[in-house]
Amino acid sequence: MASRVNWILCLAAGLPLLAGCPGAEVADDDGSSTDDDATAGDDDSTPADDDTTPGDDDSTPGDDDTAPDDDTAPDDDTSPDDDTAPDDDTAPDDDTAPDDDTAPDDDTAPDDDTTPDPGGHAAEGHTFHLELGDGTITEPMGLGALSTYFDLVHPLVQVWDITDVDLDIMVGDGDRVGPTFVQDLSGSTSERNDVPFTDPHFDMSGAFDISLEMGPDTLILHSATFGGDLDPTGEALESVVLRAQLDVRGLGFDADETCWFLATLGSPCFSCPSDGDAYCVSIEVADIPGTWVPGLDLVSVP
Repeated sequence: MASRVNWILCLAAGLPLLAGCPGAEVADDDGSSTDDDATAGDDDSTPADDDTTPGDDDSTPGDDDTAPDDDTAPDDDTSPDDDTAPDDDTAPDDDTAPDDDTAPDDDTAPDDDTTPDPGGHAAEGHTFHLELGDGTITEPMGLGALSTYFDLVHPLVQVWDITDVDLDIMVGDGDRVGPTFVQDLSGSTSERNDVPFTDPHFDMSGAFDISLEMGPDTLILHSATFGGDLDPTGEALESVVLRAQLDVRGLGFDADETCWFLATLGSPCFSCPSDGDAYCVSIEVADIPGTWVPGLDLVSVP
């Protein structure tokens, strides 16, 4: 009878862990009478904390992990972390959003991979105008004057999905409009994915054709490849080198006389891959600068 009276008195007082009351044998040093954990050394001050690990100093109910942590939100991982949102990975991270990968990351969006997200480079998504006329024609020798005609063409290059090992590229034709450039949608584009990239250098070795309007003529570059460096600010391409087979019929001169002249320089014309006629010559243009055109996104044109 006395035991029952003591129990009723303890309940009425709201002090079930008071000396002499049932449950007093559970050590609790957090100062909360309604904390339902059973572990000494828990120094939080929140009721309904159901973890079983000493040294947990959070202040959030419902934390059911098995390791100390100092965050301010519930989580169910098994390792300390310092973020401010729930996550279910198994390694520390410093992002601000949930993720389910198994390696540290520093992005701000969910992901499920084990490699850095693309998009970290300042040039991500930028389109550049190649100043072809400002480059140096190194092949064929003696044809440096051709750079004057290259001022009339406006190749555009866009890069995206830049990672530590590769990037994607689209090349198209452009038109000058006042101080800026727009895409010429009458010309086709060329696209390459997974172009090798080791910051700052990329190398687009897969050959492609480029068609560039040059006044009333169309300059055709067959089997073109090019590479260069991405400026760390994302505002320029540097040290670009372009190699291709130039169809001299697009230069606006008499094609036969042009080939005769090139032959005297030691660079005879050879068969073009488009039709087999001998009007193509190998060309290399080095040190081509590329200038960022803000706001311009290229559209894929077959």
